[in-house]
Amino acid sequence: MAFSEIELKRIETVVGPFCVRRSPAHARHQVRTEYRVKGQDVLIIEVRTVWDDPSRWMDHGVAKLRFNRKAGYWRLFWQ
Repeated sequence: MAFSEIELKRIETVVGPFCVRRSPAHARHQVRTEYRVKGQDVLIIEVRTVWDDPSRWMDHGVAKLRFNRKAGYWRLFWQ
């Protein structure tokens, strides 16, 4: 089951600022931390330019938060 609108807003207010804090302002044109919601998972990723072609971007998974709705808790997975 996907997240409700209220849950998505809560994720945005918690994980969004976390990603901004981890993305230094002086380097955001080269590297930044973002999040994506996929089903019951919140994926935290590092997005950076490709070393030999700065016009292209690639992303690397950093962590995954998975919500267990039945038990009512989050699990953290990391690389």
